[in-house]
Amino acid sequence: MNNPLSRLIERVSARSKAAARVSTRRAGPLADLERVVLYKYLASRVRAGHDVGTSLEKLLATAYLRKTARLKAVLTIAIQRFRNGAKLAASLQGYIPQIEHLMVLTGDQSGSLPTTLAQLVDSIMRDRKMRRQFRKSLTPSVLLLVFGVAAIFGVALYVVPQYRGIVNPSEVHGLSAAVFSVATPVGIVALVTVIVLLFGFAIWLARAARTVDAPWRRWIENIPNSPFAFYRDWMSLIWLRMHLIMLKAGVLEREALQAAMTNSTPWLARRLALVKHHIERSGKKLPAALVATYQVTNFPAPLLIEEIEQSGDVADTSGALEKALAVWEEEFVETAETNLRVISAAIKFAVYGMLFLIAGAIGSLIIAVLHQSLAHTNMMF
Repeated sequence: MNNPLSRLIERVSARSKAAARVSTRRAGPLADLERVVLYKYLASRVRAGHDVGTSLEKLLATAYLRKTARLKAVLTIAIQRFRNGAKLAASLQGYIPQIEHLMVLTGDQSGSLPTTLAQLVDSIMRDRKMRRQFRKSLTPSVLLLVFGVAAIFGVALYVVPQYRGIVNPSEVHGLSAAVFSVATPVGIVALVTVIVLLFGFAIWLARAARTVDAPWRRWIENIPNSPFAFYRDWMSLIWLRMHLIMLKAGVLEREALQAAMTNSTPWLARRLALVKHHIERSGKKLPAALVATYQVTNFPAPLLIEEIEQSGDVADTSGALEKALAVWEEEFVETAETNLRVISAAIKFAVYGMLFLIAGAIGSLIIAVLHQSLAHTNMMF
């Protein structure tokens, strides 16, 4: 133990173990792009005949692909698990979504791992593209709305007080009088209350879309372009796409439904439970069950239901659903983008109108100041 070489080996080993512990602490659930890098690389390597464990080690060592610290940490853990006898799904468990874990597990067992991983990559990228388009449509309008609200507070807190000592509020009328009434402690509190209520309603709406299941919601879902109708259609698209991937990977229909129920929002889980119960009771296939339960569940999207009814032989579950999805998905994306552009234009119109009113109020205050100054000058002469 007193040999200098032995002490050096022990020190290097201790440092490597400490570095491994630090790297492991950085591990966490992988983001979309991190999973895309992982799945795409493994799909190409395994399809070319390489071993999964060797492919994981090559991905960790390669300098040609950009890897985050979190992905490196997850790869380190996955390699250790794989060396201990775990399959790919078990090696990545806890770091990928549960529903993707089930699909990878099925791909491991059925020998269709490269195809399953490639389909997951395609699904993740299409979802990211859709969300990016939606954000691109709404973000400028939302920022403009925030600027408009900030402009109102700026006028009420800093501009109007400059005129309060110059202009007699009792002699101010119209828009200027409204601005003076807002630029008071009571008016500021009322304005803050209204804004807080509006943002609180937006937060409640986002939570309610995932959880609330009441009769009034189904009535709103039947209103075209309403927020709940948009959420219903979007969830229909995401669920059906993932369901098809699971069926192609070899997952049984009922197991795929159960996996979706376990990993979805409460709202979607309740609807899928009704569909699953109908399948178990009647023995029908999923397309027929969706059509039969639509009046109760109001799910999936009505146009998708029409496509399922017209898609041909419902005995071929994957074929019927895939045909319906191919026709409806493009139409849904185009309709959603159009609706978001309309909403964005409405927000811009409202903010521009609000800014125009603010400019008009400031202009009227300036005119009132000039008018009272001229009146005071005429009285002096």
